[in-house]
Amino acid sequence: MGAARYTHELLEEAARETTNLDDAVRWCGGTPTPGSRTYLRAKMAEAGVDTSHFTTARVRHSETLLAELVACSMSVAEVVRRLGISPVGGNQARAAKRIAALGLSTWRGIHV
Repeated sequence: MGAARYTHELLEEAARETTNLDDAVRWCGGTPTPGSRTYLRAKMAEAGVDTSHFTTARVRHSETLLAELVACSMSVAEVVRRLGISPVGGNQARAAKRIAALGLSTWRGIHV
């Protein structure tokens, strides 16, 4: 039987040196995929490694960038397009929720 790939020391070091699961997977020598993130999250939890400082990878655009795009756009769809995302319903709904959560609005047309 071979040595465990994810030793407690490696998991601790990865958590200490990174701020999200994607980077932690890379730190451990892997490629971030939904499966590898789930597996590493489970291994860290099993080992009792603190990951409370990890940020979610779901936020892809900074507040500053989003505020700038909202200020110069006429619609949520336009903001989504300027972000380089396909303006389909789900993407627009998520963008609208984030715009509202950040309290952003503009006289140019976006009011969420």
